[in-house]
Amino acid sequence: MGSACTSNPSPRNHSSSHNSRLRTMKLGNFTFQLYENKIVGKGCRRTPAWETQATREEVDKKRKEFWETRVDGNPEVWQLLKGAIDEPLPANSLAMIQAAGLSLADGVLMTVYDQGQHRYEIPPYLINEPEHYGPGLDVISINQPIKEELIELTLRSTKYKDWVVRISNCTKVTQLKEDYARNFDTKDLKIRMFSNGKELKDGNTLAHHNVKAGMVLQVAVL
Repeated sequence: MGSACTSNPSPRNHSSSHNSRLRTMKLGNFTFQLYENKIVGKGCRRTPAWETQATREEVDKKRKEFWETRVDGNPEVWQLLKGAIDEPLPANSLAMIQAAGLSLADGVLMTVYDQGQHRYEIPPYLINEPEHYGPGLDVISINQPIKEELIELTLRSTKYKDWVVRISNCTKVTQLKEDYARNFDTKDLKIRMFSNGKELKDGNTLAHHNVKAGMVLQVAVL
């Protein structure tokens, strides 16, 4: 495909859909909030759920800064921990940790000890994605042309089984909702879709919401 797609701007939605109690954490100049009664992740990758007012780009920058500024402990251990976090499967992460002779406090990656009992603290924002990012632009750029490509997405709902689709990134959100409604016979129900906690707007394309191949979209059927 060689065509391009554009989209009109849509209002930003900064509201959170959660009512859980939050505890504010600050590491250096990065602030985020932990949910006191919600856990995310599986196996050794379990952490408290968290959210932030920072944008995705800002969080990615903080993650990069964290790994580049580790001066305590063994540099090789830090490198191994980063590799374990980047590993998609929690079981493989745990195998890497155990093979290196490291131990986990409470069985999770947030606190790790080496054989000399040096402690390595890893904050949740390095291990799991947030419930939602902050109020950066919901779209990549207003009216910016984007190269069209075919992407595979997983649409996940609490009411229906996961639906994996292959679709153009230039597809409008309203069209994807119509396809979902036909697949699950929900034509008379309202459908809302979210990516990283932000609602996708009907008039925009998937590309302008920065939806990429391999992502999971949350679907609310009301």
